[in-house]
Amino acid sequence: MRESYTALHPEIVGRTDGLPSTTRDDANRLALEQELGAMENYKYHDKYSTDEYNQ
Repeated sequence: MRESYTALHPEIVGRTDGLPSTTRDDANRLALEQELGAMENYKYHDKYSTDEYNQ
């Protein structure tokens, strides 16, 4: 159950106090990976230079 909730809602699990640090770490890494993937697929990504994109 914990793994499925982490997979579906990593942003919630990652910021929940009282959970084991390894669980929160895994969730935060997954949330970051998902966020970076979403940013790479963002339709305006190609409109800006790398410096503008990184800001």
